[in-house]
Amino acid sequence: MEITKDIITDLLPGYLANEVSEDSRRLVESWFAKDPAFAALSRKLAPSPSRETAALSRTRSLLRTRNTWLGFAIAYSLAPFSFWASSEHGLRWMMLRDSPIQAAFFAACGLGCWIAWAICYRRSASSGV
Repeated sequence: MEITKDIITDLLPGYLANEVSEDSRRLVESWFAKDPAFAALSRKLAPSPSRETAALSRTRSLLRTRNTWLGFAIAYSLAPFSFWASSEHGLRWMMLRDSPIQAAFFAACGLGCWIAWAICYRRSASSGV
């Protein structure tokens, strides 16, 4: 079987990540010895561990931010519907009945949090997370 540049190109990601067998490693290195320009280009285009670590950190940060906005959105959205129960009065809606302005404020905050969550969700969906 003839070894072509396409075969070496298929082996490159595993080779650069040190995840190929010793035979595959020797095959790629022998090809690099025959074609130093291809070897230099391959090593130049290889993702560096620091870039991968930075991408992972950005992804974690985006997911953490998205989940935080989700938590605040749920909390603020449910706050106007808070109630307490007593044996004499039954269920008593604290915020809607007793403080409608405060309920409207919490509802507006909840809406803002849902919008922020949607923006983070779209960012993470567009990046493939």
